[in-house]
Amino acid sequence: MHCTYHNINFDLNKLMIEELPWTQAFYREMPKPESQADGEFFEDVKEYFAFPLEHSANMPVYNLHLSSCAQIETVFEEAYAMLVEAVGRLFNLSNDAIMRYMGCDFLRKHPYFIDYAKFTYRDMGSARQAIYGRFDAAFDPVTESVTGIYEFNGDTPTMLFESVAVQNAVCKAITGEHEMQLNSFYPNLQALFEEMGEIPGTAAVIHESKCFEDTATCEVIAQVMGEHNTCLFADVHDIEYDFNNKTNPFVVGDDHLSVIFALVPWEEMVDTFPQAYKEWQNWAGYTTMLEPAWRWFVSNKGIWAYVTNLMQTDSVFANKYGHLPTIETYVDGADIFQARGEQYVSKPKVGRMSTNVDIYNSDGSVQFSTDGPYNDDKVYQAYTPPYQVEGRHNFIIGMFMVPDQATDYNSIKQATASTLCIREFDSPVLGVRNERFIPHVLIEG
Repeated sequence: MHCTYHNINFDLNKLMIEELPWTQAFYREMPKPESQADGEFFEDVKEYFAFPLEHSANMPVYNLHLSSCAQIETVFEEAYAMLVEAVGRLFNLSNDAIMRYMGCDFLRKHPYFIDYAKFTYRDMGSARQAIYGRFDAAFDPVTESVTGIYEFNGDTPTMLFESVAVQNAVCKAITGEHEMQLNSFYPNLQALFEEMGEIPGTAAVIHESKCFEDTATCEVIAQVMGEHNTCLFADVHDIEYDFNNKTNPFVVGDDHLSVIFALVPWEEMVDTFPQAYKEWQNWAGYTTMLEPAWRWFVSNKGIWAYVTNLMQTDSVFANKYGHLPTIETYVDGADIFQARGEQYVSKPKVGRMSTNVDIYNSDGSVQFSTDGPYNDDKVYQAYTPPYQVEGRHNFIIGMFMVPDQATDYNSIKQATASTLCIREFDSPVLGVRNERFIPHVLIEG
């Protein structure tokens, strides 16, 4: 993989008009600062797209060989199957055993969430209602292979709009067509909703309208969901809980919702409506949450410690998935890495945006840290540094997954690797302030 530079003629106004009409509507309704002329976007939108705006005439674009794609896709599809199987095994354990790997302030405060998540995994109607997620991984640009999977973001993953819409626009600008990219999220999600069929009752996509990235991400989802269903597009502050309605208690205005996609972390949803999730048995068979609660356990970084345990203690699991580039992880493994003289990383089980990540030297001294709000239970993971393409900066890849839809329980174990996302950053750990989306094109070979 190498980098080339291109004039992409990045037109933010055109992009917003063509791809995000609803987001534009929200921004038009908001009061504008006196200093802002009519018709201009808020500064946070321009700041969000600062990199392509500044580099429009000389945009870095990664070139990936077409022949490498099949193996990359296979790695992530098998890794998804592995995680789902691991969660199934985890849910067969006692809640105390589950807490050893998944334990955090959130679960200690809301232990009933475990039983609700088990229901969403095992119930044939609920288990399949996953929409998307994103793996993050180290990628060797020389061999063009995945060398370490850091985590899976199955609960509010970010950078979706750039990875789908901006990526598509750049590919078209450079190659004159849409084919030479690893980017099929939109048609795969369309196929998923088509197979689901018409959603009974009222569906809603819930977002934080004051956050441009959240609103843009939700519009991508809402546009596809709305092709086959009546779909509300509402702010998170508009959703309420009706204690008198036992089957569809979540409400926006006068509409009781039967299907909800909320770009809100599960911790915040349950904290906001704790009574609702204490009495989940009343409504769980009638109200569907996208993403389902079991995916929180796939996103919890403690799942990788459980995967490591299965690799070391279960020969069937190890024979099935041992070829995948998982990273050795423990819930209390700092001593293990120090005894072997190896560098390692600690990260919160439910941390977000690469906050509160510490990189340790082999003697246990801290080499690098990121700050943040999470002072929660951690996992310890073997240090797997990012790579660099010649002339560029640190980068990792992401892979957005769209679950396959079928009619039986086993379908939740399948997902299609849909869209490649490359993020560059300047520090040892990527963070929300220093990451930038870099588009890609496929080349023959």
